[in-house]
Amino acid sequence: SSGYGCIDILQAGIHKAWGLEELLKRWDLTSQQIMAFGDGDNDVKMLEIAGIAVAMGNGNDNVKAMADYVTDDIDEDGIIKALYHYGIFHETLIK
Repeated sequence: SSGYGCIDILQAGIHKAWGLEELLKRWDLTSQQIMAFGDGDNDVKMLEIAGIAVAMGNGNDNVKAMADYVTDDIDEDGIIKALYHYGIFHETLIK
């Protein structure tokens, strides 16, 4: 389960980390060049691979404990705030 009222149905051995690993190979990137965002236990493997692991403020305690940075909830612009924090996004880019 990925949360209240939700169920993840995946082929055995397939998870978000597998998808991230495939992108790294196809784009010839290293894990240090990747930032990933997550809030639940189904995100942990993906966050472990990412060079920067960001937990959402509404995330569970397991994810927050292993993250490099904890941002605000998704509904409070948590992703944009994390991008600001790491200097990737600047407020002048918002229209």
